[in-house]
Amino acid sequence: TDKNQIVHQNLKSFSRLSVNEMNAWISSKAPSNSPFIGNGAVFIQASEETGYDPRYILAHAALESNWGRSNIAKKKNNYFGIGAFDSSPYQSAYSFNSGLAAGIIEGAKWIERNYYSSSYYCNK
Repeated sequence: TDKNQIVHQNLKSFSRLSVNEMNAWISSKAPSNSPFIGNGAVFIQASEETGYDPRYILAHAALESNWGRSNIAKKKNNYFGIGAFDSSPYQSAYSFNSGLAAGIIEGAKWIERNYYSSSYYCNK
């Protein structure tokens, strides 16, 4: 079924998108005050550096950072909730290099190293 295809989708198997297509997709989904709007190139670059579908990278970042609007995203450039434990989310969240691009790209690389290419291997 379609649901099984989505649930078991290999995050590294996808059709390439252009920056314009990615920007259009972001604009169609994001709230008007999201810093992700107009930054499709960042998600494409993160995709090129990790091999992940850029739509997955966007969806993960949007979910974890309220479309880039959370305090952790704004102050720590952490768009994926990395290290943010429920008991101390802001204090325990990792900080990434300055700027949205570095936070998205470095965060996607962190996920690649620590989940997809680790013993957790999420694509089973």
